[in-house]
Amino acid sequence: MHHQQAELNTLLEQTKQYLRQQVDLYGDDFFISMKPEKPNPPVQNINSLEQTVKNCQKCSLFATRRNVVFGSGDPHAKLLIISRMPDKLEDAKGAPFTGEVGELLDKILGAIQFSRDEVYITHILKCKPPEITENLKQYYSVCKEYLWQQIALIRPRIILALGQQTAQVLLEVDDPISQLRGKVHQLKGIDLIVTYHPATLIKQPEFKRAAWEDVKLLRQRYDTLLK
Repeated sequence: MHHQQAELNTLLEQTKQYLRQQVDLYGDDFFISMKPEKPNPPVQNINSLEQTVKNCQKCSLFATRRNVVFGSGDPHAKLLIISRMPDKLEDAKGAPFTGEVGELLDKILGAIQFSRDEVYITHILKCKPPEITENLKQYYSVCKEYLWQQIALIRPRIILALGQQTAQVLLEVDDPISQLRGKVHQLKGIDLIVTYHPATLIKQPEFKRAAWEDVKLLRQRYDTLLK
Protein backbone atom coordinates (compact mmCIF):
# COMPACT_ATOMS: atom_id res chain seq x y z
CA MET A 1 0.00 0.00 0.00
CA HIS A 2 2.83 2.34 0.93
CA HIS A 3 4.57 1.51 -2.37
CA GLN A 4 1.43 2.33 -4.38
CA GLN A 5 1.02 5.66 -2.58
CA ALA A 6 4.64 6.54 -3.32
CA GLU A 7 4.13 5.81 -7.03
CA LEU A 8 0.98 7.94 -7.05
CA ASN A 9 2.80 10.82 -5.37
CA THR A 10 5.60 10.59 -7.94
CA LEU A 11 3.09 10.62 -10.82
CA LEU A 12 1.28 13.63 -9.37
CA GLU A 13 4.54 15.53 -8.96
CA GLN A 14 5.57 14.77 -12.55
CA THR A 15 2.17 15.96 -13.77
CA LYS A 16 2.47 19.20 -11.80
CA GLN A 17 5.94 19.80 -13.22
CA TYR A 18 4.68 19.22 -16.77
CA LEU A 19 1.78 21.62 -16.27
CA ARG A 20 4.12 24.30 -14.85
CA GLN A 21 6.33 23.95 -17.95
CA GLN A 22 3.31 24.32 -20.22
CA VAL A 23 2.19 27.48 -18.41
CA ASP A 24 5.72 28.90 -18.57
CA LEU A 25 5.84 28.25 -22.31
CA TYR A 26 2.31 29.07 -23.39
CA GLY A 27 0.57 30.87 -20.55
CA ASP A 28 -2.88 29.81 -19.42
CA ASP A 29 -4.04 28.92 -22.95
CA PHE A 30 -2.39 25.64 -23.74
CA PHE A 31 -3.76 22.53 -25.36
CA ILE A 32 -3.36 18.95 -24.26
CA SER A 33 -4.22 16.32 -26.84
CA MET A 34 -5.76 13.21 -25.31
CA LYS A 35 -5.64 11.34 -28.64
CA PRO A 36 -2.19 9.91 -29.41
CA GLU A 37 -1.07 10.12 -32.99
CA LYS A 38 -0.81 6.85 -34.84
CA PRO A 39 2.77 6.29 -35.97
CA ASN A 40 3.34 5.58 -39.63
CA PRO A 41 4.06 1.92 -40.31
CA PRO A 42 7.72 1.18 -40.98
CA VAL A 43 8.62 1.34 -44.67
CA GLN A 44 10.40 -1.81 -45.83
CA ASN A 45 11.04 -1.02 -49.51
CA ILE A 46 10.42 1.51 -52.25
CA ASN A 47 7.17 -0.21 -53.32
CA SER A 48 5.60 0.01 -49.88
CA LEU A 49 6.67 3.66 -49.63
CA GLU A 50 5.05 4.34 -53.00
CA GLN A 51 1.81 2.82 -51.78
CA THR A 52 1.95 4.97 -48.65
CA VAL A 53 2.46 8.11 -50.74
CA LYS A 54 -0.39 7.18 -53.10
CA ASN A 55 -2.70 6.97 -50.10
CA CYS A 56 -1.40 10.17 -48.53
CA GLN A 57 -3.91 12.83 -47.45
CA LYS A 58 -1.59 14.91 -45.26
CA CYS A 59 -2.14 18.08 -47.28
CA SER A 60 -4.82 19.51 -49.55
CA LEU A 61 -3.13 18.40 -52.78
CA PHE A 62 -4.67 14.94 -52.56
CA ALA A 63 -8.02 16.53 -53.43
CA THR A 64 -6.81 18.27 -56.60
CA ARG A 65 -4.19 15.92 -58.04
CA ARG A 66 -4.99 13.58 -60.90
CA ASN A 67 -2.14 11.21 -60.06
CA VAL A 68 0.63 10.87 -57.53
CA VAL A 69 3.98 11.16 -59.30
CA PHE A 70 6.14 9.10 -56.98
CA GLY A 71 9.21 8.45 -59.13
CA SER A 72 10.64 5.93 -61.54
CA GLY A 73 13.84 4.12 -62.41
CA ASP A 74 16.27 1.78 -60.71
CA PRO A 75 15.41 1.60 -56.97
CA HIS A 76 19.08 0.90 -56.27
CA ALA A 77 20.43 3.63 -58.56
CA LYS A 78 23.68 5.35 -57.69
CA LEU A 79 22.43 8.55 -59.36
CA LEU A 80 19.25 10.17 -58.04
CA ILE A 81 17.70 13.03 -60.02
CA ILE A 82 15.37 15.38 -58.14
CA SER A 83 13.10 18.07 -59.51
CA ARG A 84 10.69 20.42 -57.77
CA MET A 85 7.20 19.13 -58.60
CA PRO A 86 5.14 17.49 -61.36
CA ASP A 87 3.85 19.55 -64.26
CA LYS A 88 0.44 19.15 -65.90
CA LEU A 89 1.51 16.34 -68.21
CA GLU A 90 3.23 14.41 -65.44
CA ASP A 91 0.13 14.80 -63.28
CA ALA A 92 -1.99 13.38 -66.10
CA LYS A 93 0.29 10.41 -66.74
CA GLY A 94 1.48 9.75 -63.18
CA ALA A 95 5.12 9.53 -64.31
CA PRO A 96 8.04 11.96 -64.02
CA PHE A 97 9.55 13.79 -67.02
CA THR A 98 7.26 12.98 -69.89
CA GLY A 99 6.79 14.86 -73.16
CA GLU A 100 9.33 17.34 -74.53
CA VAL A 101 10.93 18.00 -71.15
CA GLY A 102 11.44 14.28 -70.63
CA GLU A 103 12.94 13.87 -74.08
CA LEU A 104 15.49 16.58 -73.37
CA LEU A 105 16.39 15.01 -70.03
CA ASP A 106 16.94 11.68 -71.80
CA LYS A 107 19.28 13.41 -74.28
CA ILE A 108 21.20 15.08 -71.45
CA LEU A 109 21.60 11.76 -69.65
CA GLY A 110 22.59 10.00 -72.86
CA ALA A 111 25.28 12.58 -73.51
CA ILE A 112 27.02 11.49 -70.30
CA GLN A 113 26.35 7.77 -70.85
CA PHE A 114 23.35 7.29 -68.58
CA SER A 115 19.95 5.83 -69.41
CA ARG A 116 16.73 6.11 -67.45
CA ASP A 117 16.98 2.45 -66.52
CA GLU A 118 20.08 3.04 -64.42
CA VAL A 119 19.04 6.23 -62.58
CA TYR A 120 16.11 7.13 -60.36
CA ILE A 121 14.02 10.25 -61.01
CA THR A 122 11.66 11.88 -58.55
CA HIS A 123 10.24 15.20 -57.37
CA ILE A 124 10.20 16.89 -53.98
CA LEU A 125 6.43 17.30 -54.28
CA LYS A 126 4.66 14.13 -55.33
CA CYS A 127 1.47 15.93 -56.38
CA LYS A 128 0.96 18.89 -58.68
CA PRO A 129 -0.30 22.03 -56.91
CA PRO A 130 -3.34 23.63 -58.56
CA GLU A 131 -1.51 26.95 -58.96
CA ILE A 132 2.24 27.20 -59.46
CA THR A 133 2.31 30.70 -57.96
CA GLU A 134 0.90 29.79 -54.57
CA ASN A 135 2.98 29.34 -51.41
CA LEU A 136 4.50 25.86 -51.58
CA LYS A 137 6.24 25.75 -48.18
CA GLN A 138 3.35 23.94 -46.51
CA TYR A 139 3.55 21.21 -49.13
CA TYR A 140 7.33 20.92 -49.05
CA SER A 141 7.29 20.33 -45.30
CA VAL A 142 5.09 17.25 -45.79
CA CYS A 143 6.61 15.81 -48.95
CA LYS A 144 10.24 16.26 -47.95
CA GLU A 145 9.75 13.51 -45.37
CA TYR A 146 8.80 11.13 -48.16
CA LEU A 147 11.81 12.27 -50.16
CA TRP A 148 14.14 11.58 -47.22
CA GLN A 149 12.69 8.07 -47.03
CA GLN A 150 13.22 7.59 -50.76
CA ILE A 151 16.85 8.65 -50.39
CA ALA A 152 17.34 6.30 -47.42
CA LEU A 153 15.93 3.36 -49.40
CA ILE A 154 17.66 4.08 -52.72
CA ARG A 155 20.98 5.04 -51.11
CA PRO A 156 22.37 6.98 -54.08
CA ARG A 157 26.01 8.02 -54.24
CA ILE A 158 25.25 11.32 -55.98
CA ILE A 159 22.22 13.57 -56.57
CA LEU A 160 21.45 15.89 -59.47
CA ALA A 161 19.14 18.76 -58.46
CA LEU A 162 17.25 20.22 -61.42
CA GLY A 163 16.41 23.89 -61.14
CA GLN A 164 17.06 26.77 -58.79
CA GLN A 165 14.06 26.23 -56.52
CA THR A 166 14.76 22.51 -56.22
CA ALA A 167 18.28 23.25 -55.04
CA GLN A 168 17.12 25.99 -52.68
CA VAL A 169 14.56 23.71 -51.01
CA LEU A 170 16.96 20.77 -50.70
CA LEU A 171 19.91 22.80 -49.44
CA GLU A 172 17.78 25.28 -47.45
CA VAL A 173 19.43 28.32 -49.01
CA ASP A 174 18.32 31.39 -50.96
CA ASP A 175 21.30 31.57 -53.31
CA PRO A 176 20.60 31.94 -57.04
CA ILE A 177 21.44 29.07 -59.35
CA SER A 178 24.43 31.00 -60.66
CA GLN A 179 26.03 30.56 -57.23
CA LEU A 180 24.81 27.01 -56.66
CA ARG A 181 25.94 25.34 -59.87
CA GLY A 182 29.53 24.43 -60.74
CA LYS A 183 30.34 22.92 -57.34
CA VAL A 184 29.65 19.85 -55.24
CA HIS A 185 27.27 20.30 -52.31
CA GLN A 186 26.32 17.85 -49.58
CA LEU A 187 22.81 16.61 -48.78
CA LYS A 188 22.57 14.15 -45.91
CA GLY A 189 26.17 13.13 -46.57
CA ILE A 190 25.58 12.61 -50.30
CA ASP A 191 27.23 14.62 -53.08
CA LEU A 192 24.79 16.95 -54.83
CA ILE A 193 25.27 18.90 -58.06
CA VAL A 194 22.91 21.61 -59.30
CA THR A 195 21.99 22.42 -62.87
CA TYR A 196 19.20 24.02 -64.89
CA HIS A 197 15.86 22.28 -65.27
CA PRO A 198 15.27 20.94 -68.79
CA ALA A 199 12.10 23.08 -69.01
CA THR A 200 14.30 26.15 -68.50
CA LEU A 201 16.70 24.99 -71.20
CA ILE A 202 13.83 24.66 -73.67
CA LYS A 203 12.72 28.22 -73.00
CA GLN A 204 16.24 29.65 -72.61
CA PRO A 205 18.66 27.58 -74.71
CA GLU A 206 21.49 30.01 -73.93
CA PHE A 207 21.93 28.09 -70.64
CA LYS A 208 22.62 24.78 -72.39
CA ARG A 209 26.39 25.33 -72.42
CA ALA A 210 26.43 25.88 -68.65
CA ALA A 211 24.20 22.83 -68.13
CA TRP A 212 26.63 20.77 -70.21
CA GLU A 213 29.47 21.78 -67.91
CA ASP A 214 27.35 20.79 -64.90
CA VAL A 215 26.54 17.31 -66.15
CA LYS A 216 30.16 16.71 -67.16
CA LEU A 217 31.07 17.53 -63.56
CA LEU A 218 28.36 15.12 -62.45
CA ARG A 219 29.80 12.33 -64.59
CA GLN A 220 33.35 12.97 -63.39
CA ARG A 221 32.28 12.97 -59.76
CA TYR A 222 30.16 9.85 -60.27
CA ASP A 223 33.09 7.95 -61.80
CA THR A 224 35.38 9.06 -58.98
CA LEU A 225 32.93 7.92 -56.30
CA LEU A 226 32.38 4.52 -57.87
CA LYS A 227 36.03 3.66 -58.49
